[in-house]
Amino acid sequence: MTEAGIPPEFRTYSLDEVAQILAESGRGLAVRTLTEYCRKGLLRGVKVGSQWRVSHANLSLYLNGPDLVPAPRPAASPPTTGSTAGAPVEEPPSRQPAPDPMTRARQALAELKRKLEAERERRQQLLGELAGKRTAGASAETTEAAEAKDTTEVAEPEPSPAVADPTPVAAPERPAAPEPSVDLAPSGRPAAGALPLPEESEVEHRVAAGPEMDPDAFRDELEAGLVGRPEALPEQATEEEELPDRGLRMVCELLRGEDGGLVRHGLYQSWYGSGAQAARGEYRHGLLDGPWQQWHENGRLQCVGSHEKGLPHGPWTWWDEEGRKTQELSYDQGRPDGVWVQYHGNGRKWCEGVYRDGLPAGGFRYWDPEGRSG
Repeated sequence: MTEAGIPPEFRTYSLDEVAQILAESGRGLAVRTLTEYCRKGLLRGVKVGSQWRVSHANLSLYLNGPDLVPAPRPAASPPTTGSTAGAPVEEPPSRQPAPDPMTRARQALAELKRKLEAERERRQQLLGELAGKRTAGASAETTEAAEAKDTTEVAEPEPSPAVADPTPVAAPERPAAPEPSVDLAPSGRPAAGALPLPEESEVEHRVAAGPEMDPDAFRDELEAGLVGRPEALPEQATEEEELPDRGLRMVCELLRGEDGGLVRHGLYQSWYGSGAQAARGEYRHGLLDGPWQQWHENGRLQCVGSHEKGLPHGPWTWWDEEGRKTQELSYDQGRPDGVWVQYHGNGRKWCEGVYRDGLPAGGFRYWDPEGRSG
């Protein structure tokens, strides 16, 4: 038993005591250096409040390697009363000097290089296996296509789905003020016929390499499961999404965000299955920001507006597939604000009113298709 009756294997030392023990063994280190060693894991310890404590086992491991030795004795303290006062203290047995920190650092660096080389060899093996599977799959597909060409006729492609026409709204007898739409993303139009941006769960994600990485190498590593970590992602990339149920395809530029992941940043475009453009806009750090345009599949303009930090902002105008104006709206940071006008299918006004801070300001006026006020 050591002083205070604590067995050696349960003793802990402050960094001042560790510095005294090292000084007695001829390997003196300052307390500041020992603190840095504890932070970097070169000397294992536990931080209690603002002070580090080192167990006897960890101190022995640092001094002598994995074989534990009896607890080293700190600097001499005043003798205690009792039967053990004045008893001689046994010196620790002689031992081989432990390697200095520089030698340990060199050994750790050599071990790290060995692991990196093994990981590089494993990646090369996986890429080789993937290339072999691709070659075999391409040969099989070519053979099947040649056989099918001789025995079957080419089927006619199915027509791409059409976007629903906006339904003109008939004027009610005594209608109340129209409520602002809650479905504002991405265009802010409350009526049918909008092309909202796809949800992540509805699409199949594919990320293409940016200019900082060779596209073929990035695609190979992506399929081999070697690029799951943020540091393996390129600084810039392109996102592509397919929406088979809507007959749409989307492409958007990406940029590495503050958390290390890729976020939408730059030009956004989408197309119908026929190849006609469906929408075009801009993203800034994951949010729609700037001008926004949508088209019907026949090529006529569907809406024009703008976003600010992901919300509709400013004037918005909508047309049907025949080019007739259906709505003129105005927003302030996603809230209806300003004059709102909706039109009959013949181009005459159906209703007109004013919003302020998302709420109707005053009454709304209504007209029938012949232009008579209701």
